[in-house]
Amino acid sequence: MTSPRLRTDTPVAVDEAWGQLPRLRGTDPDLGSFTRHRIERVLQIAIALGSVFLGLQGFVTAIGTLATGTVAQNALVVVTFGSLVAMLVACVLDRAVRITAGVFIGVFAVVLIAFPIVNVGLYTSPTEQPWIWFLINVATVSSVLVFPLPAQIAWTILAPLMFGVIRLIGGAFDPSFWLSLGLDVSFALI
Repeated sequence: MTSPRLRTDTPVAVDEAWGQLPRLRGTDPDLGSFTRHRIERVLQIAIALGSVFLGLQGFVTAIGTLATGTVAQNALVVVTFGSLVAMLVACVLDRAVRITAGVFIGVFAVVLIAFPIVNVGLYTSPTEQPWIWFLINVATVSSVLVFPLPAQIAWTILAPLMFGVIRLIGGAFDPSFWLSLGLDVSFALI
């Protein structure tokens, strides 16, 4: 009885060795295995659930501004929450999640930049939270669905800092804003 001839060219030898190992399980992952898709799916559902609650909080706050808001103010609300709803639906359906989460993050960033311009004279109290405050954590956690880890970390730091800057601009850099904003930004960073 002769043994099979061993190959010495490494890549082919490794491939052949793996091919000769007996399979302990079928080719399909069983219910107990953690595939990349399953982990991503769990993240999508968890992010969607958390985002629904924070989004509703922000939406209830934003509803109060719609009746008295200008067209530009209302457009910010509609575009922001429209993109959030699209992301939530995509997470539930497991379709176009990266695209819709990326759109939401982009819309949120643009809205943050436009917020102090469109809302001049509003939100002048340091203790009154604008509706966009409730969506900061939604925007940062959405980065998990889109970005690689370094970009997730960068966005998680950048979004709360952007919020702090827009609130300072809206409050005309009044010293009464600094303490409450310091707390708000630090909570958003956590």
